[in-house]
Amino acid sequence: MTADLPQREGRGGRGARGRILQAARVLFRNPGINATGVAELAAAAQVSKRTLYRHFPSKDHVILAYLQDFEDHPELGAEAVLAREDLAPRARLLELFAALEDEPAPARGCPFVNAAVELADSAHPAHRLAVAHKRRFADRLGELARAAGARGADDVGRRLALLYDGASAQAAVHGSAQAAGEARAIAAAILRDAIDPHS
Repeated sequence: MTADLPQREGRGGRGARGRILQAARVLFRNPGINATGVAELAAAAQVSKRTLYRHFPSKDHVILAYLQDFEDHPELGAEAVLAREDLAPRARLLELFAALEDEPAPARGCPFVNAAVELADSAHPAHRLAVAHKRRFADRLGELARAAGARGADDVGRRLALLYDGASAQAAVHGSAQAAGEARAIAAAILRDAIDPHS
């Protein structure tokens, strides 16, 4: 984990915001959002608490920016595979589960699911962002299922999203992405039934 923490280059405050977000990606993943205090976050980012608060007025603002970073840069997580133009739509949907399976130990699953669980207040801005992201995620899976020729593509997308989130939750509970392999096999069966049911 220490190797993934940001390194300060030279003196001065340049790059502080980026280091804070990088530290958040490491610490909010493990040990988790609620277990990480502002003091730990500042120390990991190699900034003072005053500097942290200059960039983010509260820890909630850091959490929101952390999730927004995954929204703005999907290549940071397992969902990056959905944009791969070198794979056919069906292969992208299956590769999503393989990407989850390849997550380094201890596996933590989807950051949006984790944030929604840790921040259970549905009015919390980060919880609302997580909910909106998961809706868009299911829609995107539906679009890929449609491009792959699936009948009832929206339903297929919702089922695959449910399966992915379930595998993510299992990964977080057990610290192992083993469930992702089983989920991939189930996803393959869902796609086979929707695309070529007579095969």
